[in-house]
Amino acid sequence: MNDLQNFKIEYHVMNGVPVKNLLQETTCRQFLQKQMKNWHAPHIVVAASMFAKRYAYMAVSSTLFSLVQHQTVCCLTVDKLLYGENHMLQIPLDEINLLQIKDENREKQYETLFSRLFAEQITPLFEVMQKVSKIKSSVLWENIAVRINSIYQKLLAQDLTDKQKKQVYQDFIYLKNANGAIFGLRENPIRDYLKIDQELEKRPCRVTCCLFHRLEKKNEDLTYCKVCPLPKK
Repeated sequence: MNDLQNFKIEYHVMNGVPVKNLLQETTCRQFLQKQMKNWHAPHIVVAASMFAKRYAYMAVSSTLFSLVQHQTVCCLTVDKLLYGENHMLQIPLDEINLLQIKDENREKQYETLFSRLFAEQITPLFEVMQKVSKIKSSVLWENIAVRINSIYQKLLAQDLTDKQKKQVYQDFIYLKNANGAIFGLRENPIRDYLKIDQELEKRPCRVTCCLFHRLEKKNEDLTYCKVCPLPKK
C-alpha cells in the first residue's frame, strides 16, 4: 500500500474530481482549462499532454511496478477513482481491490487487468481528451509508452531477483506484442514506442513531442523533457 503513495496515489483524502466524469466532454474541457492555469500551460493541448503524462505515471507505472515487486496489484477501475486538487489520484480505502497474480493463470489475469486499465479507462479518457483539445492521439499514447520504458529501466537498475528480472522482460514483451483488444482499439497504440535495454540506450528520444517545453514555468534545470526529440536551442 505504501508503494501507491510513491506513485502519487492516496486513499485517505477524497476531495477530487471523479475520473469517470472526465469521460464527459464538457467536464473534461473545463478540467483541462483549469489544468492550464495550474501548470501555466499556454494552450489546452499542452495541458492535455501534461495530464496524460501524470495519469500514466500514477495508473500505469504503479501497476507495472507492483506486478514485478509484489505480484499483486491494486485494480484501478475508472468508476472508483478521483483526481485531487493536489494532482494525486485518489481511491477510497474501502474500494481498494488487490489482485494477486498467479503464474498458472497469469495470461488470463493479465488480459483482465490490462483491459480494465486501458480499454475501460485510459482509451476512453484519451478519446475525450483528443476531442476537446485536438491533441494527436500518438502524443498521448507515447506518453504512456515513455512511462513504461522508464519504470522498467528503473526496475532493472534495482537489486532484483532473477525471477523479478525475468518478469520485467516477460511483461515488456507482453505489452509490446499485445493485440489492440486490451486497449479497446484495432491496433496496439504503444507497440512502436516501447524500448528496453540497448534499444532504449541507442534511441532514447521520443518520436512525438510531449510539449513540456511549452510550459511557461518549468524547472530551471529542465527546459525540455529528458527524451525530447526537438533540437535544443
